[in-house]
Amino acid sequence: MHHGLSEGRALVDPVAFAKPGYRTPDSPWAADIRESLTLYLRHLGIEFDSSKLSVQGETFVLDADFEWFDADFYLGLYDDVAEASVPAFAHFVFAGHREGRFPNASIGAELALRTDTERVLLARSWSEHSYDEVPDSGEDVRTGASIVSELIDRQLVNGSKVIVAFAHDDYVEHVGGIQIVSAQEEVMFRDLGDSYISIFPNRPLLALSSTPVDDFLVRCRVDGALIDGTFPLVGFTQALSGHFSGRDVVVVLHSMFGHSPEAIQSAMRDLQPSTACWWVHDYSAHCQNYRLTRNGVNWCGDPAPGSQSCQLCTFGPVRGQHLARVQALIDSHDWIFAAPSEVAADQSVAGNTPLPRRPIVVPHGLIRRDGSTREPCSESNKVRIAFVGHPATIKGWNRFIALVSDVGVHAELFEFFHFGVEDRSVPEVTFVEVRPLPGGRSVATQSLVEHRIDAVMNFVDGKETFNFVSFEAMAAGCCIVTSPRSGNVLVAAEDEGLLIELEDDPVAFDYIALGDEIRAKRRCDLGEFHISGLTPALLLRVIQ
Repeated sequence: MHHGLSEGRALVDPVAFAKPGYRTPDSPWAADIRESLTLYLRHLGIEFDSSKLSVQGETFVLDADFEWFDADFYLGLYDDVAEASVPAFAHFVFAGHREGRFPNASIGAELALRTDTERVLLARSWSEHSYDEVPDSGEDVRTGASIVSELIDRQLVNGSKVIVAFAHDDYVEHVGGIQIVSAQEEVMFRDLGDSYISIFPNRPLLALSSTPVDDFLVRCRVDGALIDGTFPLVGFTQALSGHFSGRDVVVVLHSMFGHSPEAIQSAMRDLQPSTACWWVHDYSAHCQNYRLTRNGVNWCGDPAPGSQSCQLCTFGPVRGQHLARVQALIDSHDWIFAAPSEVAADQSVAGNTPLPRRPIVVPHGLIRRDGSTREPCSESNKVRIAFVGHPATIKGWNRFIALVSDVGVHAELFEFFHFGVEDRSVPEVTFVEVRPLPGGRSVATQSLVEHRIDAVMNFVDGKETFNFVSFEAMAAGCCIVTSPRSGNVLVAAEDEGLLIELEDDPVAFDYIALGDEIRAKRRCDLGEFHISGLTPALLLRVIQ
C-alpha cells in the first residue's frame, strides 16, 4: 500500500498467496528470491551465500548484519523506502536488488555514473568472463587426412566448385543471424551444384584462439552433414587440396571468433582459393568486442587503440594483439569485403582501424508484400507489443522488461508478449514458443500475425549490421520500437515507415503517445521476408 501502489505496480491475486507453502522458507518463491539475490550480488563483486537468509514472507525476519549492506545509506538514498517505513534490508532482499538498487555507498559511487545499471552490470560480468571456461566439443580427435578420406568414401564433395566457409559455431545447433546466413547459403550453393564445407572451432570462443597453428582443432559440416570428430584445420586443408586440386575453391569468412587467424592463413595457402570473401556481420575486425561498445556499455565507434577511450575499456589491454592478428590475415590475401547494410559498410571504414576498402553492400534479403492484409488497429483494443528472440541484454531484453514493469496505470492500454525458445516466466508477459525451421527459416512473421502483434521492441545495444528480427516483424506489419543508436534496425524501420524511436531512458516513456503512434503506423499489408543476398549473390556481382 505504501510502496508498490505509488510505483504503479500491478496488483497480485491474493489467491496465489493462499496456496500452502507459497511463502515458506523452502518454497519456490523463496528459492527464486535467493537465486536472484545471489546473482545480483555476484554482479556487484560480492560473494554471498543467500541460504543463510531467513526468508519467511511477510514476517521479514531479516535483522542479520552483513558488512556489504548499509541500512542508513540505503534509507538515505531511497526516500520511497524510508517513507514507506519498510525495513531497509528487507526491501533490498525482496525488491531492491531486482530494481538495481545499491546496497552500500562504495557500490553506489561506482555505478551511479550510469543510470542504466543493468548495462553496467553487463559490462562487469562480460569483462570478468574467462574464455578458459568455454568447453570443447568433447569429440574424439582425428587426423585431417582421415576426414578427407571419409568425404571421398561418402562422395560428399561434388561439383566443380568447393566452398570453404569459416563460421563461429554449428549453424544447425545454434540460432542467430550468422547461423541463418550459413544455413541458407549452404542450400543455395547445393542448388547450384557446388559443395559447401562449413568449418567451425572445436571451442566456440568469443575471442581469437591462442592455440598453436598445427594444434588448432575444428569441426565441419559438408552439405549439411555433420562429420564426427574434431581435427587439425591445417592437416585437413593440406589433405583436401591434395585430393581435390582440380576444383575451384572459394573461401568465405563469416566469423573469426574461436579461430586462429594464423591457421586460416596457412589453410588458404594450401587451398589457393580463386576468390576469398570477408563478410562484415559484426565489428570483430576492429576489436575483440565485436559490438564496439566501451566496457560493453557505450558505443565507442572504433577509437584509436592507444586512446583514452581504449585505456578505460576492459577490452583495451587485448585490442592491440587482436588487431595485429586480424590485420595479418587481411594482408595475406586480396579479400572481397561484403556487408549486409550501408550502416555496416560505412562503419567498417569510418573508425581508426578501417578495412582496406569499403565493403560491397549486399542486403541479406527484402520484404515482398503479397497483397494479403490484416485488420487495422482498433482504438478499443489493447496495443500488443512483443519481444522476439533470445532474452539477452545486448538484444534489448532489459529495455523490454523496463517497459513492461513501468507501465503502471497505463497497463489497461497494452498487452506484452515474448516470442522465442526460452520462457523467462515474466509476470504480465505472454510467452509464445517460436522455433526456427530446418535451414534457419523463421516462422516469426506468421506467429506475429496470428497473435495480432502491433509492435516489436528491438532496443539493441550498438549498431546492428542487419537484424533479421526487424525484417520478419515488419513483414507482419509490426512497428519497430528502437533507439537512435540501433544501426540498421533504425534505418530499415524508417524505410518501411514503421519506425518508433525512443530514447534510452525508460523513465521517459510516454505510454499514451507510444500507443497512439503504434496505432497510427502499424501496417495492414502483409508480406514475407525473402533471404537472397548471400555469398552466391555476391559472387555474381564480382565475378564476370
